[in-house]
Amino acid sequence: MTSAPQYFWKLFHWSWAVAQTDCIKDTLRGIDYEHALEPGHIRILKLLPGKDEEPLACDIFASILSVYEALSYCWGYEWDQELYYAPDRERYYGPFQELKKRGRITRNLGDALRALRPEEAPRYLWVDALCINQSDPDEKASQVRMMHEIYKSATEVHVWLGPADDTSRFGITAIQYFTDPAAVTTEAPWYSTNSDLYASGLSSLLDRPWFRRIWTVQEAALARKVTMICGHDQASWSTDLNSLRRLKFKIKFAATSPQWEYRPLHTVDLGPLLEVVETQLREVADVNGLRLENNLLDVVDQFRHREATDPRDKIYAMFNLAEGRRVQLDRIGDYSESREEAWERLATAIHSLDPDTEAQIGI
Repeated sequence: MTSAPQYFWKLFHWSWAVAQTDCIKDTLRGIDYEHALEPGHIRILKLLPGKDEEPLACDIFASILSVYEALSYCWGYEWDQELYYAPDRERYYGPFQELKKRGRITRNLGDALRALRPEEAPRYLWVDALCINQSDPDEKASQVRMMHEIYKSATEVHVWLGPADDTSRFGITAIQYFTDPAAVTTEAPWYSTNSDLYASGLSSLLDRPWFRRIWTVQEAALARKVTMICGHDQASWSTDLNSLRRLKFKIKFAATSPQWEYRPLHTVDLGPLLEVVETQLREVADVNGLRLENNLLDVVDQFRHREATDPRDKIYAMFNLAEGRRVQLDRIGDYSESREEAWERLATAIHSLDPDTEAQIGI
């Protein structure tokens, strides 16, 4: 029987191949892929160092699955960036016009490569548009079949969300809070008077195309480490089981807290971010032969958007929905307690189910 992660990867392979069909004709026009790849080999993009204002230059060579980072991004449609081919170089100082081979890449890919380009030494990346000979159907098919291993073997997967806007740094700061294990004793940044900016920043960030494309989420599923980048801001997390459990709990607990629900942040849909984390968690659990079950916090998160005239009724309903999950059902419907007291009891019940939850969610 095919496991859920294996099914998702088969769906991903098909979706990736279909989605790229209309975008491949202009990829690296003028740069030849001289030799066919041997079985089990991939191409690596050697991104040469440079300053912001300098043109992009690279080398491309074949290799077995070795030491490299991978880029996850949306291709885009504006083919207005130039990439120069400078083989056998550690750096190229120009003049770039002397380089005979160059190609056009999309603006979004160009922005991503500029964000990742180092100033001193080359960087070794796997980038689908450049490391696969898009004009060779056989090579494309074989590389798509290797996609699972390509992303699993990368030392890090960089998720390029696009250039920064007026509020995106607030969205990245919120994700940094979720992903930082050291933040368990610090106050969430949206507790400040800027909660409206965090709401706007997170909503804008999570509505970007990367979160809406099926293959990009799968690209992050097997990463050892993920770094989300927006402009010059970034947030990283490891994908070991404990780190992912902690991350999932912090996101869900924040989203169900009064500090979130009764501020502008209640309009933010964290579903796209949770989908990434939960996909990673399922993949890691599957690799380790574990079975994941929903708990009280999952129930709270699932039904938190349901409405009630009295806010306490939402909390009491959560307790009823959680019956059978080792939850104490005392004082259900005790309207002598305040909304805050009812929430504290719910938080205590969540903690009682897992002694590690308190450390995981920063309470």
